[in-house]
Amino acid sequence: MEQPDVPCWQCGAPARAACTRYLKLTAAAKRRLEAFGYEVKRGRRFDVLRVPVPRCAACQARNRLTIAIALCSLPIGAMALPLLWPRTFSPAWLQAGHEGPLGNLAALGAVAGFAIAVAGIALHRRLSGLRSLNDYPAIVTVRQAGWSYDHAHG
Repeated sequence: MEQPDVPCWQCGAPARAACTRYLKLTAAAKRRLEAFGYEVKRGRRFDVLRVPVPRCAACQARNRLTIAIALCSLPIGAMALPLLWPRTFSPAWLQAGHEGPLGNLAALGAVAGFAIAVAGIALHRRLSGLRSLNDYPAIVTVRQAGWSYDHAHG
């Protein structure tokens, strides 16, 4: 179901209610921060605020693809770096851990693959003009009031 009067925050197309992304922010319960009319779950130690961000189906699919690409980059990097790294120029600590799927090069490859994927995704989003969920005005407002991303308590 489209929301004709509400544009997708990321691209500007008509938003769909089913594609709304809810961002969870937390704050220490003792602070009793203002909720600005958004759904808040008050707890003993932490309060959790849910802020809806309107999105279209294309942006929802694009964000799911982004997650898949980032996760797939880990094993690809872990496999590629040990195959591509020249053993003759490797320091001793890398040569010792060169073998097997749990070697030093595999770990470095996983990290490098993930970093390259994240950088590529960020560059693509910047060049395509898509706005970040973190720049949504309501998110900016509640973060300025003291709410923060703390997924351990969200």
